[in-house]
Amino acid sequence: MERILIITDLSIRRQIRVSNMSRALSEAGCQVRCLCLDPETKSTAGDLEMEGRVEVRHVKVGRIGAKAVALSADCSLYGRLISKAIAREIEDFRPDILHVYNIYVWPGVERAIKRLRPKIIVLDIAENLPEIIQEYAFSQKGLGRLLISHRRWVALEERAVVAANRLVFVTDEASSECRSRVGFSAEKSVVLSNYIWPDDLGAFESRELEKRFEGQFVLLYFGDTSLRRGTESLLKGFSLAAAKYDNLQLVLVGNSKQEQHVLANLKRTLPHGERIHLEGFQPLNSIGGYLHVSKVGVCPILRNTHHDTTHANKLFQYLHAGLALIVSDCPSQAALVQATGSGLIHRANDPESISSAILKLRSSSTHLEAFRSSASSSINAGHNWPDAIQRYLQSVRTMLN
Repeated sequence: MERILIITDLSIRRQIRVSNMSRALSEAGCQVRCLCLDPETKSTAGDLEMEGRVEVRHVKVGRIGAKAVALSADCSLYGRLISKAIAREIEDFRPDILHVYNIYVWPGVERAIKRLRPKIIVLDIAENLPEIIQEYAFSQKGLGRLLISHRRWVALEERAVVAANRLVFVTDEASSECRSRVGFSAEKSVVLSNYIWPDDLGAFESRELEKRFEGQFVLLYFGDTSLRRGTESLLKGFSLAAAKYDNLQLVLVGNSKQEQHVLANLKRTLPHGERIHLEGFQPLNSIGGYLHVSKVGVCPILRNTHHDTTHANKLFQYLHAGLALIVSDCPSQAALVQATGSGLIHRANDPESISSAILKLRSSSTHLEAFRSSASSSINAGHNWPDAIQRYLQSVRTMLN
């Protein structure tokens, strides 16, 4: 039985990928502990909790740590703050495998393993942080604009990639992009996408939602509603399509602290805005009801280096629910839709292209049902955690044996 210690910068409850992977590893027979360097935890440092069969320890890093994490590549403060907690956990748990979730915590890991290094270090590059961090609000204004350096984030990622024994990526495209820059053997990389566990989505029924949307053709967007996710072009494209069919409805479940007001203003000013429903944040276990009343799941993310090489969690939520998909032409998600035969692809940031895709599915029940059937069957063809986690274990076991 492998002992696997996962290090992450937030609570496991706020990291869907970490939670899902931890569960998959534990159900595959591994002993799993997760150290969450969490700025918001109310737990007493040192207490172990159980999330299913996974041991979890939350360590509060405080207000300074909560702010310093964004400067992980730019100064040593965050690394120093977390390194002792990481070292204590390694010494206490004695893991065979140290799984580092994203490069935020890498500076602390570097310090901790100087004294006690596990047999295998796995780096989970769930996001292309050097690229995406440039689009976060904190890096575009105030001190963040002055202090956060793309060059230093690239250097941090490269340092971590070279030091790790195994690398985990969300897509083949992300692995290839990183390998083209840093250079490492293909055997060092494992691809585990953002699969989900269906029972996390809650009951696939809701009388209230069924009553609200009875007889309607519902399109669903779930997740962060920031404009970089293509939500503005989605609302505009839906407005164009809604002029053709009076039973089209668009539901957005999620929120954006900085930009939700932009969507609210669009809803008020666009034609047919009364059929755009901004539901705000909803807990994950309530999404089943929304999936149940929907026919199409939408992921209109805009093109950038990160989005081009990733799979959003929502894609697999849609597939599990048997929804037809409409996605932008970011290569990774477009390739998934093409491979699964589950939907249509539109040009990113193009409302007319989005409208055309919506109308094509609304006007052809034959296409719609074929895509929905393919979506459902794709989950049984390897797009799930029980199958995927075996690739991970096979890769690390070759090093342990």
